Amino acid sequence: MPSEEALCRRLRAARKLRGLSLTELGRRIGCSVGYLSQIERGLSSPSLRTMVALAEVYGIELTTLFADGPGPSSDGRRIVVRQSERSRLDLPATGIHKEGLTDKNGEGLLNSYEMVIAPGGRSGDEVMSHTGEECGLVLAGRIVLEVGGDVWELAPGDSFRFSSLMPHRYWNPAEEDDARVIWTTTSGRQKT
Repeated sequence: MPSEEALCRRLRAARKLRGLSLTELGRRIGCSVGYLSQIERGLSSPSLRTMVALAEVYGIELTTLFADGPGPSSDGRRIVVRQSERSRLDLPATGIHKEGLTDKNGEGLLNSYEMVIAPGGRSGDEVMSHTGEECGLVLAGRIVLEVGGDVWELAPGDSFRFSSLMPHRYWNPAEEDDARVIWTTTSGRQKT
Protein backbone atom coordinates (compact mmCIF):
# COMPACT_ATOMS: atom_id res chain seq x y z
CA MET A 1 0.00 0.00 0.00
CA PRO A 2 1.46 3.40 -0.91
CA SER A 3 2.15 5.83 1.85
CA GLU A 4 0.39 9.15 1.99
CA GLU A 5 3.90 10.57 2.30
CA ALA A 6 4.67 9.44 -1.27
CA LEU A 7 1.43 10.99 -2.53
CA CYS A 8 2.29 14.26 -0.75
CA ARG A 9 5.71 14.31 -2.42
CA ARG A 10 4.18 13.73 -5.86
CA LEU A 11 1.60 16.50 -5.34
CA ARG A 12 4.21 19.00 -4.16
CA ALA A 13 6.59 18.09 -7.02
CA ALA A 14 3.81 18.44 -9.63
CA ARG A 15 2.92 21.90 -8.32
CA LYS A 16 6.53 23.10 -8.18
CA LEU A 17 7.28 21.71 -11.65
CA ARG A 18 4.52 23.96 -13.00
CA GLY A 19 5.73 26.98 -11.02
CA LEU A 20 2.45 27.35 -9.14
CA SER A 21 2.23 28.92 -5.70
CA LEU A 22 -0.21 27.46 -3.20
CA THR A 23 -2.18 30.71 -3.51
CA GLU A 24 -2.53 30.38 -7.30
CA LEU A 25 -3.34 26.68 -7.06
CA GLY A 26 -5.98 27.36 -4.41
CA ARG A 27 -7.56 30.03 -6.61
CA ARG A 28 -7.71 27.63 -9.57
CA ILE A 29 -9.34 24.73 -7.73
CA GLY A 30 -11.33 26.60 -5.09
CA CYS A 31 -9.44 25.39 -2.00
CA SER A 32 -7.76 27.33 0.79
CA VAL A 33 -3.99 27.70 0.91
CA GLY A 34 -4.03 26.17 4.40
CA TYR A 35 -5.84 23.02 3.20
CA LEU A 36 -3.47 22.59 0.23
CA SER A 37 -0.47 23.09 2.50
CA GLN A 38 -1.82 20.47 4.92
CA ILE A 39 -2.27 18.00 2.03
CA GLU A 40 1.29 18.56 0.80
CA ARG A 41 2.65 18.09 4.34
CA GLY A 42 0.58 14.95 4.96
CA LEU A 43 -1.56 16.55 7.67
CA SER A 44 -4.81 16.22 5.68
CA SER A 45 -6.02 13.63 3.19
CA PRO A 46 -7.34 15.08 -0.05
CA SER A 47 -10.86 14.32 -1.18
CA LEU A 48 -11.33 12.59 -4.52
CA ARG A 49 -12.79 15.83 -5.89
CA THR A 50 -9.62 17.67 -4.85
CA MET A 51 -7.41 14.97 -6.42
CA VAL A 52 -9.33 15.20 -9.71
CA ALA A 53 -9.07 19.01 -9.67
CA LEU A 54 -5.32 18.88 -8.96
CA ALA A 55 -4.70 16.38 -11.77
CA GLU A 56 -6.70 18.55 -14.17
CA VAL A 57 -4.78 21.74 -13.25
CA TYR A 58 -1.47 19.89 -13.58
CA GLY A 59 -2.57 18.44 -16.95
CA ILE A 60 -1.91 14.88 -15.83
CA GLU A 61 -3.97 11.75 -15.35
CA LEU A 62 -5.11 11.01 -11.82
CA THR A 63 -3.29 7.68 -12.09
CA THR A 64 0.10 9.42 -12.33
CA LEU A 65 -0.38 10.46 -8.71
CA PHE A 66 -0.72 6.81 -7.70
CA ALA A 67 2.09 4.77 -6.19
CA ASP A 68 4.99 4.02 -8.46
CA GLY A 69 4.86 0.69 -10.19
CA PRO A 70 6.82 -0.94 -12.97
CA GLY A 71 7.32 1.36 -15.92
CA PRO A 72 6.27 0.72 -19.49
CA SER A 73 7.88 -2.02 -21.55
CA SER A 74 10.94 -1.37 -23.69
CA ASP A 75 8.78 -0.14 -26.57
CA GLY A 76 7.17 2.50 -24.30
CA ARG A 77 3.85 0.77 -23.66
CA ARG A 78 2.39 -1.86 -21.41
CA ILE A 79 -0.35 -4.07 -22.74
CA VAL A 80 -0.73 -6.24 -19.63
CA VAL A 81 -0.73 -5.09 -16.01
CA ARG A 82 -0.34 -7.96 -13.55
CA GLN A 83 -2.31 -7.79 -10.33
CA SER A 84 0.92 -7.42 -8.35
CA GLU A 85 1.93 -4.46 -10.56
CA ARG A 86 -1.19 -2.35 -10.09
CA SER A 87 -0.74 1.25 -9.03
CA ARG A 88 -2.57 1.98 -5.79
CA LEU A 89 -4.13 5.02 -4.21
CA ASP A 90 -5.65 5.10 -0.75
CA LEU A 91 -7.83 8.04 0.23
CA PRO A 92 -8.54 7.25 3.89
CA ALA A 93 -10.52 10.44 4.50
CA THR A 94 -13.01 9.41 1.81
CA GLY A 95 -13.06 5.66 2.47
CA ILE A 96 -11.94 4.96 -1.11
CA HIS A 97 -9.14 2.64 -2.26
CA LYS A 98 -8.29 2.54 -5.98
CA GLU A 99 -6.10 0.13 -7.91
CA GLY A 100 -5.13 0.99 -11.47
CA LEU A 101 -6.03 -1.70 -14.00
CA THR A 102 -4.39 0.11 -16.91
CA ASP A 103 -0.84 1.39 -17.36
CA LYS A 104 -0.53 4.74 -15.62
CA ASN A 105 2.32 5.72 -17.94
CA GLY A 106 0.46 4.87 -21.11
CA GLU A 107 -0.61 7.17 -23.89
CA GLY A 108 -4.18 5.92 -24.09
CA LEU A 109 -7.36 7.81 -23.35
CA LEU A 110 -8.82 5.13 -21.05
CA ASN A 111 -8.02 4.68 -17.37
CA SER A 112 -9.62 1.76 -15.51
CA TYR A 113 -9.65 1.15 -11.78
CA GLU A 114 -10.90 -1.41 -9.34
CA MET A 115 -12.36 0.74 -6.62
CA VAL A 116 -13.28 -0.37 -3.11
CA ILE A 117 -15.56 2.04 -1.27
CA ALA A 118 -15.83 1.42 2.47
CA PRO A 119 -19.22 1.66 4.24
CA GLY A 120 -20.10 5.35 4.31
CA GLY A 121 -17.22 6.14 1.92
CA ARG A 122 -17.90 8.85 -0.63
CA SER A 123 -16.33 10.80 -3.46
CA GLY A 124 -17.06 13.97 -1.50
CA ASP A 125 -19.87 16.05 -0.05
CA GLU A 126 -19.97 18.25 -3.15
CA VAL A 127 -20.51 17.22 -6.75
CA MET A 128 -17.56 17.39 -9.12
CA SER A 129 -17.23 17.82 -12.87
CA HIS A 130 -14.26 17.62 -15.20
CA THR A 131 -13.44 16.74 -18.78
CA GLY A 132 -13.93 13.22 -20.09
CA GLU A 133 -16.40 10.39 -19.76
CA GLU A 134 -16.96 7.66 -17.14
CA CYS A 135 -18.48 4.22 -17.04
CA GLY A 136 -18.46 1.36 -14.60
CA LEU A 137 -19.79 -1.93 -13.32
CA VAL A 138 -20.70 -2.70 -9.71
CA LEU A 139 -19.10 -6.02 -8.71
CA ALA A 140 -20.15 -6.22 -5.05
CA GLY A 141 -22.08 -4.18 -2.51
CA ARG A 142 -24.10 -1.12 -3.43
CA ILE A 143 -23.34 2.44 -4.45
CA VAL A 144 -25.49 5.51 -4.84
CA LEU A 145 -24.63 7.49 -7.97
CA GLU A 146 -25.76 11.08 -8.46
CA VAL A 147 -25.32 12.57 -11.94
CA GLY A 148 -26.83 15.86 -13.05
CA GLY A 149 -29.17 15.91 -10.05
CA ASP A 150 -30.58 12.41 -10.71
CA VAL A 151 -29.85 9.68 -8.14
CA TRP A 152 -29.66 5.90 -8.60
CA GLU A 153 -28.84 3.06 -6.22
CA LEU A 154 -26.79 0.43 -8.04
CA ALA A 155 -26.36 -3.23 -7.06
CA PRO A 156 -23.99 -5.97 -8.30
CA GLY A 157 -24.28 -6.33 -12.06
CA ASP A 158 -25.59 -2.78 -12.60
CA SER A 159 -23.54 -0.51 -14.85
CA PHE A 160 -23.41 3.19 -15.76
CA ARG A 161 -21.99 5.67 -18.27
CA PHE A 162 -22.03 9.50 -18.24
CA SER A 163 -20.18 12.61 -19.37
CA SER A 164 -17.77 13.73 -16.64
CA LEU A 165 -18.83 17.33 -17.40
CA MET A 166 -22.12 16.56 -15.66
CA PRO A 167 -21.93 17.32 -11.92
CA HIS A 168 -21.57 13.96 -10.17
CA ARG A 169 -20.70 12.18 -6.94
CA TYR A 170 -21.13 8.72 -5.44
CA TRP A 171 -21.13 6.94 -2.10
CA ASN A 172 -21.57 3.59 -0.39
CA PRO A 173 -24.80 3.71 1.66
CA ALA A 174 -24.07 0.45 3.51
CA GLU A 175 -23.27 0.30 7.21
CA GLU A 176 -21.14 -2.86 7.00
CA ASP A 177 -20.22 -3.98 3.46
CA ASP A 178 -17.60 -2.60 1.08
CA ALA A 179 -18.67 -1.81 -2.46
CA ARG A 180 -16.40 -2.94 -5.33
CA VAL A 181 -16.67 -1.22 -8.69
CA ILE A 182 -14.74 -1.39 -11.95
CA TRP A 183 -14.59 2.29 -12.96
CA THR A 184 -13.27 3.58 -16.28
CA THR A 185 -12.60 7.21 -17.19
CA THR A 186 -11.30 9.00 -20.25
CA SER A 187 -8.86 11.84 -20.06
CA GLY A 188 -10.95 14.07 -22.30
CA ARG A 189 -7.79 14.91 -24.28
CA GLN A 190 -7.61 13.90 -27.89
CA LYS A 191 -4.42 12.24 -29.08
CA THR A 192 -3.08 13.42 -32.43
